[in-house]
Amino acid sequence: MRKSKPPLPIEKQIENIKSKGILIVDETKCREFLKRNNYQKLFLFREFFSSTPLKIENLINLYNLDIEIRNIIFYGLGVIETKLKTELAYYHVLKYGNHGYLNQSHFDKSNFHTIFIEEILKKVNKEKNQMIENHFSRYDDDPPLYKIIEILSFGQISKFYSNMILRDRKYFSRENYNGIDINILSSWFKFLVEIRNICAHGMPLLSRKILFPPKKLKKVEWDSISNKEIEIIFFVMKIIIDDPIEFNKIKIKLINLLNGFSDYRMHSKLETMLNRIKNL
Repeated sequence: MRKSKPPLPIEKQIENIKSKGILIVDETKCREFLKRNNYQKLFLFREFFSSTPLKIENLINLYNLDIEIRNIIFYGLGVIETKLKTELAYYHVLKYGNHGYLNQSHFDKSNFHTIFIEEILKKVNKEKNQMIENHFSRYDDDPPLYKIIEILSFGQISKFYSNMILRDRKYFSRENYNGIDINILSSWFKFLVEIRNICAHGMPLLSRKILFPPKKLKKVEWDSISNKEIEIIFFVMKIIIDDPIEFNKIKIKLINLLNGFSDYRMHSKLETMLNRIKNL
């Protein structure tokens, strides 16, 4: 079995870049960039460029663009997470009461509920959440779901929805998402969790292969896009956010970002992304 390559000093990294036929216009700036950024991560963007000769500055510009796109998406995911937590807590508490989440019969799978409660207990004991601490200082009972849900991760609330009783999932979708098929909605939440984790951990997004592609709606505007293309995130976000003003803030930021990126026409994927976003 082959062993991984040893790390390269900065000067060796620069030599390696040149040996690949990549031009370096400003070695000082390149050196400073490599001191602060992962050399291997940078080269994930090489596939975007078919033109020659390729400049290292082109890769760096795309690397930085990827960061900016992730920041825009991360903002949108924050909006979605807050909205989804509020909707789920509102629905569940009104139907089952403050502590309905403690009852396994309100969920599809007993093994999910057991793990879910264990995760809640760990979070309550580990995290110093002011809302939870205030509850225990004032009340004798367990925190209600509308407080507990604020300490749950995006992944946990996605699983919470996917493991609600079938009739609850259907009713929740009908009340909040125009009755979107519950399997489609579950796939969207799982996909959003994947994208959220990519953004939160600083991993490249544009070069990413989606592990959990979202199921597509049978709508004309969705016909032109594959569910494995990154920009489908904005198709999903538009529907989940369900607020034209809020979504347009995200859309305008992205359009301005792509319009201001001088190298975007070097790769058709970015130009296609821009045109699709404009039409949303």
